[in-house]
Amino acid sequence: MPRRQIRFARTAVAAVAGVAAALVLTLSSGSSASSIADFTGHWSLVDHVVSGPETGEDYPWSGDWTQTGSELTGTGGYTIVGSVSGSTANFKTTSGGKYVATFHLTMSADGKSLSGSAEDNEGRSFTVTATGAGKPATEEPAKTTTSIETPKPPEAPKPPSSKPPLLPHVDPSKITGRIQSISGRNVSVVREGKRYAVEKNSELQTGDVVETGTGTFAALEFSIGGRVGINRESKVTMTGEREVTDGKPSGPRATIERGTVWVKPDSKSRKEPIEIQTNGGVMGIKG
Repeated sequence: MPRRQIRFARTAVAAVAGVAAALVLTLSSGSSASSIADFTGHWSLVDHVVSGPETGEDYPWSGDWTQTGSELTGTGGYTIVGSVSGSTANFKTTSGGKYVATFHLTMSADGKSLSGSAEDNEGRSFTVTATGAGKPATEEPAKTTTSIETPKPPEAPKPPSSKPPLLPHVDPSKITGRIQSISGRNVSVVREGKRYAVEKNSELQTGDVVETGTGTFAALEFSIGGRVGINRESKVTMTGEREVTDGKPSGPRATIERGTVWVKPDSKSRKEPIEIQTNGGVMGIKG
């Protein structure tokens, strides 16, 4: 075999080894498992010079290659050392310690032929073809991971708010008083059997029941003037009863059903007497 041919053969073997190494890296990082091609066997090659000295000439040569893992070596007149990655071999051929050629060859899908390129240290570039009997790389389908979503349990219904709705406004002609002030949070008004939350200036009418709880005080202001303070844990009803006295109806009343109250007559603004219904009778406040 000519010296040049032997050099090329060694280069081809090295390239095959390079291909194998590269493929192993792909397997470790890829989503699908692939095997590298096996270039082990006898190969007959033709190197066609495309540039440099002796352009247009062909140099046939052959060699026996051995692949271990991704490493590729070979004999046949050239020393071949290289590696395999996937279906491509990258190797160098040397001869006499002076001539060096580098090959890059890819195996066909059936493993029976190679094609690629090469260049040597004398300025030549080649296209390379080869025939033989290698084992092509195979690729296993990527493993798929199926995620099963566990249905979320239905959310427990939220309990209704314990806070009652705000006391609605009263027709101006029916207003008998209003909440003048509140100290604490536990105060409410029962109107027509329904409980409402109140705030400062909430309007009151006949029949409204004002209740205070622990630690809560409230003050009512009558439309005719004057105020009634409601102590904690008390219950006061705006009765609105009218009685005939000297031919004139009396003003609104506040009935104490539970607890205690205090009264501020406020004679400057009060137009009619204030009556407080107690267990012992009616107490009239005129100022």
